[in-house]
Amino acid sequence: MLNESLLSPAERVTFLLRDLYTKSGYQRFKMNKFEEYELYMRNKDFLPGQGAITFNEGGRLMALRPDVTLSIIKNSKPTDALCRICYNENVYRIEAGELSEIMQSGLECIGPIDRQAEYEVLRLAAESLSRIDGHYVLALSHMGYLEALFTHFGVENDLRQRLLGYLGSKNLHDMERYLGDRTELYRSLRALLTLPTKPEAAAEAMAALAINEEMREAASEMEELCRRLTADGYGGRISVDFSVVSSMKYYSGIAFSGYVNGIPEQILSGGRYDKLMRRMGKEAGAIGFALYLNALDFISERK
Repeated sequence: MLNESLLSPAERVTFLLRDLYTKSGYQRFKMNKFEEYELYMRNKDFLPGQGAITFNEGGRLMALRPDVTLSIIKNSKPTDALCRICYNENVYRIEAGELSEIMQSGLECIGPIDRQAEYEVLRLAAESLSRIDGHYVLALSHMGYLEALFTHFGVENDLRQRLLGYLGSKNLHDMERYLGDRTELYRSLRALLTLPTKPEAAAEAMAALAINEEMREAASEMEELCRRLTADGYGGRISVDFSVVSSMKYYSGIAFSGYVNGIPEQILSGGRYDKLMRRMGKEAGAIGFALYLNALDFISERK
């Protein structure tokens, strides 16, 4: 019998998450530690960290795996049915000039993604956080809503990236100064950063702020997901927060982050990444998330 007292916090949570995902119909995915470096080079701005560790193998430039999602997409064969995959893998990244080994658990749902599939992934994200600590927050935003807003105001790509940075840091002061006389755009973004705290009220406010059909559709999607999460008992742990942003080159819809009591950083990250699928030649939708289990060491050290 397994002696749980001998396990680290990350190892204990790994077993809990594996049980949660497999009982929810997700199949375990095992991958090699190495991939051809070209895969990461083509999508390097998708990757956190400062690069990958490379080596030569039989004339091929290989890399220690810095990401799981790219490997799963590369090996996926989308069909008319949903493909549900879960994993527990280490990734290797260069951070602050040093090699870091990061333990990840997560899941990916690939195929004809609808609102039911999105809700399933969000529910499992909330359940995953609850396995770590009952005091958690799952923060939601919508990249499609922001993209439609930027398109309406004719925001060019370079400015989009700067505005995403201001949103991510909730830096309204510098945003207002930089936008100058583009006051309507600033007011819209300020309104998104000051939405009501209750998720359904926030979704209603998104609908009221919508100025085109794409924004209204995204607001409707957010309202339905928040309503279902609230009805199933997660409402008190859900927030709508447009400081949760991801790259518009890869993400096309719901984006979310997870936080738990006692850890002063994001521990879960996810979203819908249909654009990444298309960039890699896969005609399918996709949504998923990863938990960064190394952060659990902080709880152990604090205690």
